[in-house]
Amino acid sequence: MTDIVFDAQGTRYVLPLDGGEEAQVDVRVSEGVMTVRRVFVPPSQEGRGLASRLMAHVSEDARAQGLKIVPVCSYADAWFRRHKDMQDLLGS
Repeated sequence: MTDIVFDAQGTRYVLPLDGGEEAQVDVRVSEGVMTVRRVFVPPSQEGRGLASRLMAHVSEDARAQGLKIVPVCSYADAWFRRHKDMQDLLGS
């Protein structure tokens, strides 16, 4: 498995997987806020902690850039509720 990359268009974080599949987090960045729109892991790769790994990476990247996060995706929202140490990143 390779590293998570932010795509050239600046709209998603991608984690390439074996077999040509990829997990991803679709985002929108505007005016100091990163909106997490969708977290996707292929069904064949579910249950391996990939979505959580992606969200941790996205959160740390947002922190490094001084961005707040608005999780509109239900998975992202649930992830933040489970990770109390990341609550300071949440925006409105």
